[in-house]
Amino acid sequence: MPERAQSRAVFDARRFRPQQRKDSIVKAFPLLASASLAACLASGCLKHDDANPLDAATTDVLHPDAAFDRGPTDVADAGSSNDASGTDAQSSEVRADGGLSADGGPDGSTASGNPLLDKLSSQMMFSSKPTGAATWLVSGDTGAVRGQIGNDMNAAQTSKFPVFTLYHFNMGSGTSASAYHDWVSQVADEISKHSGNAVVVVEPDSFALRNVTGVDDVLDDAVHVLKQKAPNAAVFLDIGNSNWLNPAGVVSRAKAYPHYAEIDGWASNTSNFQAEANEEAFAQNLYSASHKPTIIDSSRNGLGKTPSTIINPPANEWQPGPKFAFHPDNPAVFFNYYNKPSNERD
Repeated sequence: MPERAQSRAVFDARRFRPQQRKDSIVKAFPLLASASLAACLASGCLKHDDANPLDAATTDVLHPDAAFDRGPTDVADAGSSNDASGTDAQSSEVRADGGLSADGGPDGSTASGNPLLDKLSSQMMFSSKPTGAATWLVSGDTGAVRGQIGNDMNAAQTSKFPVFTLYHFNMGSGTSASAYHDWVSQVADEISKHSGNAVVVVEPDSFALRNVTGVDDVLDDAVHVLKQKAPNAAVFLDIGNSNWLNPAGVVSRAKAYPHYAEIDGWASNTSNFQAEANEEAFAQNLYSASHKPTIIDSSRNGLGKTPSTIINPPANEWQPGPKFAFHPDNPAVFFNYYNKPSNERD
């Protein structure tokens, strides 16, 4: 993608080949050399496969969205259980101002208790990608980032909304909390300049990996900055997927955020392959504990199983899943969408 060609001062583990990436991450970030990352590496989460996920004609682009093999990271949170009790176990158009009540639950004023989400549910999702996917904001060049946002917001106008995925602080990149605060402020300021609405997915991997000291403070601050500066942005915190963290642990941890009430919902399965039924069950349990809905990335879960390698899996081992759609009869799932641009390499 264009933003990948722009210089960034932050570290991106995905630019490295498998063993080089493993070694570089550990050397660059001692905090990553933890039991949680060790478990990830032991499970082969940094496997790489040069096979193109679609066909030989696909542009060879390193994309920031294919995270490590989203394996368990914290003993307390690990496991694939979707039980809210917390017990362990294992240019495109698509159909989406206010805030949450104090506890993030319905307050009776609108259908969902969240006026912004109710407004979005009558609109269309806008995408500048041929596959209808989200726009990833990665670059440290805030002028370029603002340009991306402005282009999408102008094209979407007021009848559609773009989805922006923030992926700048991720994975112990070396970006300081203060620098990230300033970067997010620029994102929020640009969104706020436009009359339309937007959906923002906050930092895939960061919450679930929890591999940087103070990451929860950074994520909480990002949510707050976005909601305060850009009330026209619905903010969804990325929390891994149904095979990574248990929903009770997710909600319990997030409720400790000073600005928890400003989180509009959760983002799950970003760039991953978890079965739709598992993701919807995960969303239901998240909703039961938080009264906040989930948006599910279904760009790669059409086969409902994990491929032999997570990064650039063979084309015959995955398929796109359900296209963009709201779930009006299920308050736990706000919409399915494509976050991962499935015609691009990881």
